[in-house]
Amino acid sequence: MICRDHESTSGPDLPYARPAGSAGPRADAAPPPPGAVARTAARDLENAYISRVQQTVLTTPALHHPLEGRFYDNLRATRTFSVLDAGAEEVRRTLREIPELPAHRTFKEMPLDKAFVCEVSTVAGFFGGRVPKVGAVALALSPLDELARRGHATRPLAGADVRAAVARLGLRAEVFYFVAALSTTGWSPESRPPALGGPNWVGGLATRTPWGWRFESGAEPRWAEGRRLFLLETPEEEVAAVRRYVADRACELLMGRLTVERAAAELGLAAAVVDRGFAQAAAADRFLRVVREGEGARLERVY
Repeated sequence: MICRDHESTSGPDLPYARPAGSAGPRADAAPPPPGAVARTAARDLENAYISRVQQTVLTTPALHHPLEGRFYDNLRATRTFSVLDAGAEEVRRTLREIPELPAHRTFKEMPLDKAFVCEVSTVAGFFGGRVPKVGAVALALSPLDELARRGHATRPLAGADVRAAVARLGLRAEVFYFVAALSTTGWSPESRPPALGGPNWVGGLATRTPWGWRFESGAEPRWAEGRRLFLLETPEEEVAAVRRYVADRACELLMGRLTVERAAAELGLAAAVVDRGFAQAAAADRFLRVVREGEGARLERVY
């Protein structure tokens, strides 16, 4: 299943075509309601996420195996990876059921539940072959049926969708995997905090917020060294995200309620990163100041 090359799907093999000059509105022509995610926006978010994770994972020097307590070198010679269009067939089936839609154009607009799978191996013995030991998986998930039929979607996904996606991949039982799933329509409240995993995998949830990428892994101890695989921003980007967040919190600043602890929880960043962002924001605006109280701190606006 895993190879060095990227796998992709060029388009659906559908047995019909839309008649030239046919009349009638498209089934997905209605404008999306407020808060809905359009299929093209879901596709763009999916591609951005998979690209970010791939860049982060492939530049990580080593992957930690939490069950063995050791690191495995993540080199060109020791890893294999692929990008799969795991939801392509589901999209094809749905489009066959809606002949009034322009199938090929709709398919190109759709997210495809892409999955990035990377496995790192070791060599068994002096003349032995490569044995996969630990892997990283990124899932970009969407309510595909709703997006295909309506052109937009509002349904958030849940932990059950992540478990189903992991099962569809058919991952190796002898390899331990770190799995991070993104929902293009957001996560349901009951999904948090994430409690995802099995004997050979542990899962977390990724989100694209207005300020940057956020990753939640919950309290699962097997994430100890794996979480960094899905922290998708540079230190500079993290601090910039904190400053964008501060700019959107005028009311909390006036009331003196913008604490490091609160911002760190909402942004999914370390408290030290938030503290640094608060300090930079205060240095750039003479009407902001950082107030330190014991081990905590808050940012407030003063006049």
